[in-house]
Amino acid sequence: MKRISRKKDTLGKIKKAFKKGKIEIASQTRILELIPWVDKVLVGLGHPEALVTDESMVRDFMDVWSKRPKKINICGLLVPAATLIVDVAQMLKDKDG
Repeated sequence: MKRISRKKDTLGKIKKAFKKGKIEIASQTRILELIPWVDKVLVGLGHPEALVTDESMVRDFMDVWSKRPKKINICGLLVPAATLIVDVAQMLKDKDG
């Protein structure tokens, strides 16, 4: 029960900060340059609708309630969970030639 109430408390703090303009989205410069491959990565992670930034990591899209593997297979690439989405997208682009 405490975990849920802490989560609601954190969400409330985030909403208040956002309304006050204290939360800004991180850069999407690299994401925008690699959109076709980022889309493939997000589909591979099961989150095709997700908002991602240049700082988004693979582990951000993994189930928080289960044990997280250290590496994950995305579109035929075995990558560490701490890998940036844009880096996986770049690997896919390089693989495509």
